[in-house]
Formats: sequence, structure tokens, C-alpha cells
Amino acid sequence: MEQVSLYFDKEYWTEVNERNYEQEVIKSKKPVIVEFWGPKCKDCLAMAPDIHKLAREYSKNVKFCHFKCPSRFAVIELGVRNLPTFYFYKNGEKVVSLSKESANVDKVKEALKELVRGP
Repeated sequence: MEQVSLYFDKEYWTEVNERNYEQEVIKSKKPVIVEFWGPKCKDCLAMAPDIHKLAREYSKNVKFCHFKCPSRFAVIELGVRNLPTFYFYKNGEKVVSLSKESANVDKVKEALKELVRGP
């Protein structure tokens, strides 16, 4: 568990939940990636070092948020069904989602590039 908290360096990551999701994600001036993760999710933990590197690389142009699951809000309101899941937002609109099998580091990086480059 300690390793997970070290991964989410507050310099690059903002913790979001049902109370601050709209303010931190939907109303963000910057494009946003939200990682839905769980402390017992092996895939989440395996991806953590690479995702953290992407956060350092893209944090000037993209806001990185993480949402700890399980969460009733994430499932019911946001439609998260599997972990890890990544939602990408631009101007308050979800533009890309990657989940479980499609959520590998290369696809996350590709989506980040599009988020920064897009209209």
C-alpha cells in the first residue's frame, strides 16, 4: 500500500472523488486524464511506474487525476466497470476512454498525444 501512495506524487497528480470531480475534472481549463484505480488491482500497480513517467512528461499540458475505487459514484455516475480505466477530458467533455484490455501504456500515451494536439 505504501508503494501506491508514493506513486501518486502530488506534484503531478490531483486526487479526485465524487465531491470534487466536477470542479477538478469537468471545469478544468487544461485537458484532463483521470485514472480509476484500486489498491488491490494488479494491472493498476503494474502500470503505475510507466503512468507516473507520462505524468511527469505531460503535466505542463494535461492535468493528471486519480480516482480510488471501488466507488459507487464511479460505477453509477461515471460508468466505470473495470480497473484500470482512463478517461480523457477536453473542455469538460469526455473524448476518450480506455479500460482494462485497451488500457495499456502505449494506448494511454497515444491518447495523451491526441489530447494535447487535438482541436
